[in-house]
Amino acid sequence: MPGKNKTVDDFDREIEKHKSEIRKLNKQKEALLNKQALELGKKFLSVVPGGLSPEDAFSLVEGTLSSMNESMETNTDLAENGQE
Repeated sequence: MPGKNKTVDDFDREIEKHKSEIRKLNKQKEALLNKQALELGKKFLSVVPGGLSPEDAFSLVEGTLSSMNESMETNTDLAENGQE
């Protein structure tokens, strides 16, 4: 038997495997984005000494992270639904 005909279940398993890989990659991407945002915040504070209070700096970084996470969640949802 040279080749096996794929079943619907075979395709479903393949799709789930890819969804899992997408989620794992998005977690890695999120960690990298968080690290980059913190580094950016540190650079910003070093360029503008005393320009922002620690609370304002935290809010700025937190807002940036929130926006990036929302964008990433949208991309994940689209990928999981087979859209690009």
